Amino acid sequence: MTVKILALMLVVFAATSIYSFGGGHDSLLFDGSGEVKFLQNSFGDGCNIYVTKVSGFVLGTKVKKEIYEVCGQWDTVYTTLNGARLERGDNVSKNQEIKTGEDGFIRMELNDGSVIVLGPNSTILIDQEMCETANAISKIRITAGSLWTKVKKLLGGGKFEVSTERNGGGVRGTEFTFEITPEKEVIKVYEGTFEVYPLKKNQQLEDSGKEMEQLQKDFESGKITMEEYAAKMTEFGSKMSKLSDEITKSTMVEAGFMVTVTDKISTPEPIPAGETKWFEDPRIK
Repeated sequence: MTVKILALMLVVFAATSIYSFGGGHDSLLFDGSGEVKFLQNSFGDGCNIYVTKVSGFVLGTKVKKEIYEVCGQWDTVYTTLNGARLERGDNVSKNQEIKTGEDGFIRMELNDGSVIVLGPNSTILIDQEMCETANAISKIRITAGSLWTKVKKLLGGGKFEVSTERNGGGVRGTEFTFEITPEKEVIKVYEGTFEVYPLKKNQQLEDSGKEMEQLQKDFESGKITMEEYAAKMTEFGSKMSKLSDEITKSTMVEAGFMVTVTDKISTPEPIPAGETKWFEDPRIK
């Protein structure tokens, strides 16, 4: 019996990718009785991201933790499963994408009680710094769909941010949503204050920069005089400074307000009364 159990354990070992291993033995050994105790998905250390509710089709990368008691001591094996269908109780791997299908919802929680919910047809990347080190900036990048989160103070005094192609931002103790389409992004704040700052380069700013480069070339080639060059440079400098101030300044959004982001951030306006809150869908409550 002991030989059969050992053979089975070796097969399981060969089929997994091991991230850490320790606890008193160099391998999984058995005592004379052949006794082995096994615990699966037993997480209690560090900061983890747990799946607490799933509805529909959701894919991601998850970590499986298995703890074996051998010879009176413990050995731990971590296995990463890529492209797996996520289920309640899973521990989500950081620095990996999570995708929901047309009918997909997923609710995740951190050790500190912060909650993250994804709606249908959504894609996010959870940063590997999530909850790991003091003063770390933990980030979620959302590239499609909708995200709702209610965040609390991170362990070690860290910060929490959400970013997209066009913008980013975030403040602790805030409840907010991101809703993304190819044309625009809408950020709604339900509790606390959220600071939104632009990330995407503005086309007007890029065009003005190209004009300045061409002006430099024209002067060097003798097409314009020093006086003309100096006057144009002063004009462009003033224009670009004003434009840069307009498109790079952040916007503070208070609870009960929303902004729309395209190549600019709109002025905050009240969230429409009686709106349907997708994150309160019965399938994810």
